[in-house]
Order: sequence, then C-alpha cells, then structure tokens
Amino acid sequence: MIISMFLFSNMNSNDSNSKSKDIIRYGVVIVDKIFDKNMDNSDIEKIVNKLNYPFRKICHFSEYFILSILILLSLRLYNISINKSIIITICFCIIFSISDEIHQMFVTDRSPLIMDCFIDILGSSLFLLIYYIRTKRLS
Repeated sequence: MIISMFLFSNMNSNDSNSKSKDIIRYGVVIVDKIFDKNMDNSDIEKIVNKLNYPFRKICHFSEYFILSILILLSLRLYNISINKSIIITICFCIIFSISDEIHQMFVTDRSPLIMDCFIDILGSSLFLLIYYIRTKRLS
C-alpha cells in the first residue's frame, strides 16, 4: 500500500491528472452504456473534467482509510492494546501524509498541499473512530 502511494506521488502533475481522468472516463463510459444515454465525447469530457478534482480528493481519503485498516490490524496481531494501536496508527498516517506531500515537492512538478494532508488524516481518523466505537460496543 505504501509503495503504491509513493509511486502515485512520484508522478508528475500531467501523468497524475491523466491517470485520474482515464479512470473517471472509463466509469462514465460504462454508466453511459448501462443507461443507454449515447453521450458524445464532448459530453463525456465535460463530466470527466467536472469529476476529476473531487475524485482525486476521494482517492486521498480512501488511501489513508485503507492504510489505517492495514496498520491497525497489523498492530492488533501483536496484541498491542486498542488505544496504543490507534495512537500509533494516527501518528504514522500524519507523518506519512506530511512526508508524502514534501516528497512531491522534490520529485515532481506538483506542489505540497496542506488540504491533502487534512483529507488524508480525515480518512485515517474516520476508520479509527469507527473501529474504536465498534470495539467499545463489543466489549
């Protein structure tokens, strides 16, 4: 997971945007075929361009949501307490998010965005909150 996140951050802005738009375009074409809308390419491109920014932010959120799952469950395998596991996980995600944004500044033409760090931490925090509440209810 961390390696794939690192590789995504290593892309320049054109490649990263192109990859996002390709994924969205693929989804839009499938939805177009399912609902038999027969959209032309200009309509598809309008939708792709409109969805690109929110899609990229959802990807940030989702990456860190999943990263938190993997880290927390790995820590729990070693019988580390719930509270310590949550603290370690959130600290790791915060540090990794910041370092990921800094990495973009040196390796690509992209610039670090504090908003991306907030979105990353929000994704991580949501999973940890859900896990904590669910675990406390079962206790």
